[in-house]
Amino acid sequence: MRKRILFIVFALCMMALLQPSAASAANYVDSGACGKNLTWTLDNKGTLTISGTGDMEDYDAEISGNDEGHWAPWLESSHDIKKVVIKGSVAGIGSGAFYNCTNLKSIRIPNSVKRIGEAAFYRCSSLKSVVLPNRVTSISCVFMFCSSLENINIPDSVTDISGAFQYCSALESINLPDSITKIADSTFLGCSSLTSIRLSGSVTSIGYGAFSGCRNLKNISIPDSVTSIGQKAFEYCSSLKDVNISAKVPRIEDGTFFYCNSLMHISLPDGVTSIGCDAFTGCSSLKSIGIPDSVTSIEFFAFSGCSNLRDIYYGGSESDWESMYKGPRGNSSLFEAAVHYNNACAHSYRTSITPATMKNNGSVMEMCDKCGNVKNKTVIYAAKSITLSKASYTYNGKVQKPSVIVKDSKGKLLKKNTDYTLSYPSRIKNAGRYIVTVTLKGHYSGTASRTFDIVPKGTSISKVTAKKKKLTVKWKKQENQATGYEIAYSTSSKFAKKSTKIMVAEKSKTTSKTASGLKAGKKYYVRIRTYKKCSVNGKSIRLYSKWSKAKAVVAKMSSSTKAQSVTATKLSAENKRARKAYGVILEDELYRRAADRKVEYALIDLDNNGIDELFVNVVGNCSADYYNAVYAFKDGAAKLLVDIPFVQFQVYTDGTFSDCYGHTGYVEEKYYRVKDGSLITLLETEGHIESSKTGKDYTKWYLKKIGDKDVSYAACRKWIEKFQASHKEMKLPYKDNTSSNRASMLEKR
Repeated sequence: MRKRILFIVFALCMMALLQPSAASAANYVDSGACGKNLTWTLDNKGTLTISGTGDMEDYDAEISGNDEGHWAPWLESSHDIKKVVIKGSVAGIGSGAFYNCTNLKSIRIPNSVKRIGEAAFYRCSSLKSVVLPNRVTSISCVFMFCSSLENINIPDSVTDISGAFQYCSALESINLPDSITKIADSTFLGCSSLTSIRLSGSVTSIGYGAFSGCRNLKNISIPDSVTSIGQKAFEYCSSLKDVNISAKVPRIEDGTFFYCNSLMHISLPDGVTSIGCDAFTGCSSLKSIGIPDSVTSIEFFAFSGCSNLRDIYYGGSESDWESMYKGPRGNSSLFEAAVHYNNACAHSYRTSITPATMKNNGSVMEMCDKCGNVKNKTVIYAAKSITLSKASYTYNGKVQKPSVIVKDSKGKLLKKNTDYTLSYPSRIKNAGRYIVTVTLKGHYSGTASRTFDIVPKGTSISKVTAKKKKLTVKWKKQENQATGYEIAYSTSSKFAKKSTKIMVAEKSKTTSKTASGLKAGKKYYVRIRTYKKCSVNGKSIRLYSKWSKAKAVVAKMSSSTKAQSVTATKLSAENKRARKAYGVILEDELYRRAADRKVEYALIDLDNNGIDELFVNVVGNCSADYYNAVYAFKDGAAKLLVDIPFVQFQVYTDGTFSDCYGHTGYVEEKYYRVKDGSLITLLETEGHIESSKTGKDYTKWYLKKIGDKDVSYAACRKWIEKFQASHKEMKLPYKDNTSSNRASMLEKR
């Protein structure tokens, strides 16, 4: 009994010891560095996050053959990784980065990424789809053995796809951009689900084994831009029936169509001079072939196993055929078939259609069932444009749905129910986001979806009340199909993003909201809109009504800084209106900077638009103490137009003024215009004095006027002299503001 009790106690102790360890493992997060300025974090949900700036390190993968190489730091946990998030400042993904992440299902690659190294996703066997950023130029060997990859969008920036999709056995179709000029060796090797691919007119070569093992590829049209097709390019493409070969290919290489046992008819273009070993070996369904008289040799085993070959349509005469070299070994079917000289084929044409997609052109052509000759080939242009007649509706209690407009790449309007069909949701009435599905048919293939919204009705502001650094907004209640409200308030009448804040009322029954922390004396503009919460693909989104008309209000100031009109005829330190009108601006800015210094100032409406400009010139003992500022005042609010550590003001009667600053080694001038309470820069110059020993002017000037390049000192001075000659200088009533007579504002002009 005692032993039994001791055993139970021991077991409980062991459980107590193990429990914290299990809890720790459940919350385990691993992290480290993966580049000079990059870090990585792996959480317990299987999300690997790459953060920081710059490029990731390159790592080894299985293809390197180096079992003791430089591996990614998360390799030991690679099977736990389900999701990869790359933050927006990462510039590159290293080679072998996600090698063997067999459970990785999704990845988000930001547009900041310019480089994806070789084998970056090697053996990511659960990865289904990838969207590449439009700055990547190469994806060489990147997706090898991604056996679940079904679709991928390749941007126009990509020029190299060498070996990228080897053994991507789930990839059914792919669109190659015109930027691809070469299908390199083994690029689509083992893509056993690939049924169609479009080669653009920019492709010039197809490499060794490029489509080897694509056993579901049914047809392919090789454009005339292609000048070479590598050995075994289409070997074991067992479903390949129709092939249209480029007219510029000089040779059918060894094993090109090795065991393409669905190929029935083929016509070789004029210009082909030879047919290599095993070129058509195992093409057991091949019934006829057209061979031009340019062919001078057919090598050993070229037609081995072509047991159904019955007709050869030769472009030359019988004597030409007899004199042609034909390898005797493995070509018995070649000698047993009937040879029709001088292309003597009683053609039996059938129509072959390659449907156009939303990205690629298709074709309609007539192909002879006997010799494979092609005629009357026409292009079906891609259905590139699919738009809705309207993308947003306002809720009105009725069914609302847009019409769909489908056009091809040449602008031709496609016909509904002939070229495509539409599918709408069953109920399109309440506020929400809806999907229209477009299914192409006939001479077109593919599906697309377009979304449209029904947004809630808006509302309007009833009243805006200003308080001390606060404002309160009241509005009309809108409960029908609305979840809540968004209220925007801004010092910008156009609601510029930097100066706009948003507050939210989360219940539709709410009818008022107060904003605090406002700047006293500032004018604020307020507007409101309703929103409706809804779920789209499992994610919660908000649909907004249109913004209401804006209402304006001025935030109240405290009693000590209450704003008054700045049109007073005389302002002085003794006049309390000066403190009330300028308050914080003069106290915190001008006074602080002017302590124990000489201050000159003037209050003038230069451009006669009702907005006063306060010119302030503070002069100290050295250049560091020089300070110029111009404030514009209206409705008691102040706006800083310019704040520059310069020495001298020159003000002209048309509303322009200049600043000039200089000391040994540096000179700068700026010219401005005041307009509608804003500042326009007319000219900026800067110069550097190289030497003063000779007494000559060695200053180099640079004119920085919009649209002009840097110019010489002479040209710069010429512009300044011309400007000064045409603008009359105003004698401002500047007044010294010493410590004994601080802040004496003179009469306004």
